Amino acid sequence: MKVAMWGLGLLGIGIFGFFLISTFGNIAVTNQLNYTTMKNTVEAAMNDAVDIAHYRTGFCICANNSSKKNGKYQFTSSNQYMIKDIENGQCSDYNWDNCEVVNGEYKIDKKVFAESLVRRFAEVVGNSKDYNIIIQDIIEYPPKVSVRVESEDKQVFSDDTYGITNQIDAILEAK
Repeated sequence: MKVAMWGLGLLGIGIFGFFLISTFGNIAVTNQLNYTTMKNTVEAAMNDAVDIAHYRTGFCICANNSSKKNGKYQFTSSNQYMIKDIENGQCSDYNWDNCEVVNGEYKIDKKVFAESLVRRFAEVVGNSKDYNIIIQDIIEYPPKVSVRVESEDKQVFSDDTYGITNQIDAILEAK
């Protein structure tokens, strides 16, 4: 009888160990899938959203004077600037402190980025998890985005759910 109890105890510990390995393994795999997918799709979506027409012809950027440091603009939010097309080779006054023409610089299109990100992300994740893609901010020039991906996952042996959240701030750099 003593040996049988030891056997049942070891079997119980084995089942509990299998449960822990399954649960934490699933969390680790899901987290890695979400992070890698988010990183790759954000990079690809930023490259898709590069506005080549404005790169070639230039664009007009209007911002307050405090946004420029060492000859470069530095924005922390998309409401600190306004981007317009060039009219007659120069910037018209758009009731902002400082407007200037920018040539040969990359800018991204917000709408194209959002559409490309969602499409690419949906193509990669083909599982039954619930995803929530939150685009926190898109700064068109210089190109910077902030994206957060939240997923709801079910545990292996129960109906309980847990959430995994990943966030990335990406800057487009190109030569």
